[in-house]
Amino acid sequence: AGDAWKNDAARDLAPHASDINQYITPSTCLTTPTNQGDLLYCVRAGQINVEDLMETVAVDQLSEFFIYCKELNGIVANERSLQADVMKYIIVANDLKGVQLVGGETRFREALGASSKQANEIYPALNGPTLLLNLPVLLSVLVKLFTPLFPKEVAARIKFERGPLKDIDDLMDIGHGGNAREKFMSEVDNLCYSD
Repeated sequence: AGDAWKNDAARDLAPHASDINQYITPSTCLTTPTNQGDLLYCVRAGQINVEDLMETVAVDQLSEFFIYCKELNGIVANERSLQADVMKYIIVANDLKGVQLVGGETRFREALGASSKQANEIYPALNGPTLLLNLPVLLSVLVKLFTPLFPKEVAARIKFERGPLKDIDDLMDIGHGGNAREKFMSEVDNLCYSD
C-alpha cells in the first residue's frame, strides 16, 4: 500500500467490472493517498455516462461495485493505520461539476446512496471529511444556508469548495506522479487539515 500503488488490478477484480469499468474509469473515479497518508476517494460523476451505465447494470450491481471499492479503501486505510501507528481516514471528494442535480439518472444516485449508507455502517471509524467540490453557484449558496441546520458531527465532516478539480480534466493527473497532484493536494490539505 505504498504511495505508488496502482488501482487497476483491484478495479479489474471488482464485482461486475467488465461492464462497469467501461464507464467508470480512473479518469472519473480514483483513490490516491493524501500528503498525510489518508486515502482520498475521488468521484467525478459529471464525467460518467450514467445513462448508458445504468442501461448496462442494475442499481444493486453498481452499489455492489461501490461497496467493493469502499471496502478495499477500508482495508488499505487499516493497513496504513497499523503501519503508521496512527489512525488513517478515508476522505471522499465528490466533484459535482457537470452533475445534473434535478432530473437526470436517479438510479445512479440510488446506487451511490445505498453503497455510502452501507459503507458508513461497516466502517464508521474510517470516515474522514466529505468534500463536495464545484457545486453549481445557486446550490452552493443554498447548502451554505442550510449547513448550520445539520447535526454538528455531520456539518463538521462536510466541506464545500468551488475551486479544487475545476481545471483538471483527468483524475489521473492527481494520482501519484500526476502533473496536478501537488496543487490539488495542497488544496485538500487546506480543506481537511487546517482549523
